Amino acid sequence: EILAYGLVQALELMHAPQGFEPVFFASLGWYSGVSQVKETARAAIKTIMDDPSPQLKNIIIKDTDYTHKLRALEAADESTAPAAAKCEIARIGLDQGLTAHESDVQKSTQLSDIRVKSVRILAANQDKSTETVALYQKMLEQKYKFDELLLAYAALGKNGSEAAVTLLIARMNDFNERQKAGKNTADDRKLIMQIIQSLKDCGNGRAKPVLVEAQFSNHDGTVARTAAEVAATLP
Repeated sequence: EILAYGLVQALELMHAPQGFEPVFFASLGWYSGVSQVKETARAAIKTIMDDPSPQLKNIIIKDTDYTHKLRALEAADESTAPAAAKCEIARIGLDQGLTAHESDVQKSTQLSDIRVKSVRILAANQDKSTETVALYQKMLEQKYKFDELLLAYAALGKNGSEAAVTLLIARMNDFNERQKAGKNTADDRKLIMQIIQSLKDCGNGRAKPVLVEAQFSNHDGTVARTAAEVAATLP
């Protein structure tokens, strides 16, 4: 462990791309707390390279351990890599989190953590890609737990692309029809309020008709009033 501690420090000082992965894996918990190897490695991966995205992307794609993938996403988020590079890594992470399916509860939770972290990175870095919207749509269609759905709707508002607006309008229209039939739940109402906020964030006038329709779809007074207020702000 003493030698490992020295190697981490040496690799950090060298700033060599090939030193990134060994230091990254040293940060994941193979050493005792007394040695300070993990803590030193965790700090070192932030300074070895300004843009470690190629190395992190390689880890996310090739490593089969979900905890390693999640840590790679966290390292990307904490790095000084350009926003576009962070978004590319997050899209890969989100795609993997959507593609893999696990019956084991722990692994299923890890996949959820990967999806959530990926979406947060994309939203924080102002991702506007239509490619990402397709992933959000898949996320909504697979009907994950409520918090994930709410996060996806919020991220669509941050995305704000034409594709994002189209998806939000379609989902709002679905909820309007469900409300007329008395099928929406209390959780659905929270999602509806987020969709309205996301349409406001997009600022696209194409959303006006569906928001006007919401005022006549038997939603409660708060939903109808909020839809009207947002519609009034759109061009």
